[in-house]
Amino acid sequence: MPAPHIIPRLLRRQLITTPTKADPSQFILPLRKLVFEYNEQRANQAGLRTYLTSAYLFQIASENPSVEVVVRRAGGAGIAKGFYCQKLTMRLAPIASQLFIAMVDMHVQKLSVQLLLNSSGEKLKHLGRVTVKSETNEEPVRGVWSAFH
Repeated sequence: MPAPHIIPRLLRRQLITTPTKADPSQFILPLRKLVFEYNEQRANQAGLRTYLTSAYLFQIASENPSVEVVVRRAGGAGIAKGFYCQKLTMRLAPIASQLFIAMVDMHVQKLSVQLLLNSSGEKLKHLGRVTVKSETNEEPVRGVWSAFH
């Protein structure tokens, strides 16, 4: 691991991910690419810039060799995007999810990146909005309510 003040220079060809060999003992993450976008001039992204220069990001990249980690300067807000592998039967474009991590402390940024690493990229299913219908044709025990009773 390099010293925290020295950031190794990476060439584009070094960022290409190699898929790991599939065997029963190996778990392959659905995450294929992790992109960090930040702005150098904004004062509210100072925490994100210190996170990107910390050794924690290098540790994530070395622990997950199948995930491509890209740090990119952008003019907008500081975000972390995760690109996931696609299911050939369901989607044609790669699945992506993004989290806003600019104005939070380093602990929350670590948790957000871990959330992107552990998720599958699928949309959340709302289980609370399912309507329940009664299938019985019998009359209720207390009868049918009416205002004329």
